[in-house]
Amino acid sequence: MAAAVWTVALAALLLPRAEAQLQAYTDNVTGYVAGSALITNAQCRERAVMGECLSEYGCAWCDARSINPARNPQCMSLFETSACPLQTTPHLTPRLPEQPFPACDARCGAIGLRDSCISAPGCGWCGATGRCVSGSYDGGPCVECAGGWAYRYGRQCPPGYGGEAEAAAGGDCSTCKCQNGGECTARGDCSCPELYTGTMCQTLKTRVDACHAHGDWDADLDDCVCDVGYVGVGDNRCAFRCDPATTCGGRGYCSELTGKCVCDTVAAGVNCECVATPLTTYPFADPVKNQYEKELGCCGYGFEPCPSSASNAGQCVLAPANGDKCPVFKEDNTTLVILVVLAGLFGGYVAAAVIAYCQTAPAPTCRVVARLPEALSLRESLFKRSEMDVASKHFLEIEVPLTHNFWRVKRMLSRRLKSQPDPEDMVLSYLGSELHNRWRLSDGIQCGDTVHVKMRLRSIEPTEFVRKRDAWRARVNAYLTEDNIVTAAYVFGLLVIVVALVAWPGDADRRL
Repeated sequence: MAAAVWTVALAALLLPRAEAQLQAYTDNVTGYVAGSALITNAQCRERAVMGECLSEYGCAWCDARSINPARNPQCMSLFETSACPLQTTPHLTPRLPEQPFPACDARCGAIGLRDSCISAPGCGWCGATGRCVSGSYDGGPCVECAGGWAYRYGRQCPPGYGGEAEAAAGGDCSTCKCQNGGECTARGDCSCPELYTGTMCQTLKTRVDACHAHGDWDADLDDCVCDVGYVGVGDNRCAFRCDPATTCGGRGYCSELTGKCVCDTVAAGVNCECVATPLTTYPFADPVKNQYEKELGCCGYGFEPCPSSASNAGQCVLAPANGDKCPVFKEDNTTLVILVVLAGLFGGYVAAAVIAYCQTAPAPTCRVVARLPEALSLRESLFKRSEMDVASKHFLEIEVPLTHNFWRVKRMLSRRLKSQPDPEDMVLSYLGSELHNRWRLSDGIQCGDTVHVKMRLRSIEPTEFVRKRDAWRARVNAYLTEDNIVTAAYVFGLLVIVVALVAWPGDADRRL
């Protein structure tokens, strides 16, 4: 609801308190109209922050986090203070009727901006002093404010008459709306039958209904005892999962009304994970002190983090963080689908071409048998497969497609020959006629299965292989003359005789 500015001049419109007390204001949470009597524990529990709690007569703020970090601070009645483990320490801070002002909440005093102050629960802005102080719409500020007291809520109906929703709808707050036999009290809340509870007596006193399945109903306390890690009051008893030590990082506590973290004066953020500076940035993060602002979403005043669904998730942008500043790129696979379809069509075309090629008849070929001159022989190193390949070859047989010309035939023959002659020096003839290079096998040649051609070399000089072979043979013949052979035979015979004489032991002594 819109913030309202209240001054002391409005005191005449509100209910008076006891003598020497602050004039009454309308309460910001429950709509109770304050009186001189002490209120019940359930009513105190509705004051979920320290400032609101201490502004109500008969309520005390119990903060036991120093001995149990997991225990959430609570606002309780002075009649129930025995439940607070620190009742003899200043952490249990009651306000007695004779005290004109309650203790102030340091959390509100650390806020330096008016709008931030009014939006913080339990805090209001004193225009006369220009300071943010704790308090409530019903109890007023915690210190004397000469004028300009502004709080976040305006007029509210009492809870039994519709509460905030009835006031927002423009109702006259005159009809009691208690259910299941409940009745409206003088304070404006509902007095419920024994089996029912809730703002309008709409809920059964069971674990599932009243305690949202996260606590047990205690008949003596007439309230839920929440499981560890759950908080909540009123119609939201035990409805919020929040723990001051883990959820708020030990730098704040959980609001019983909303389940959100109420951070200390040096912290900010949803889980109090950011660093704040009192009087300058609190309750917002200090961008200067937060090095990982984008990752943590520690945004300063006037900035908001982009949601996790945005492409720049966690980045701080000027409020509001709408779609223009935090664009959400939806996954678009249109291009990928098109590429997959094109790839499938291309793959199908290639597959069809390969199948068609494999199923068609092979290109017609012709077996060409070339008669080799004596100077040429096959390459034994590459084509020796059996003993038949070792014997001297006078013919060379190759398989040639009919589309080849005779230049390619010469190249194929040259690669099969040991001496690798130049195809330009090779001459092929068929039936006495020379075959030109550009002619193809299908041009005028009757090729059934085999075509016999004759090959010769244009150059009369022997090839390098022939020259080396003739030189080796000449060297062998120079040594194998008749005189050399006879001499070698005589030398071998003499060696045999010498070896025999050396190895003979002689005749044994013969005694008669």
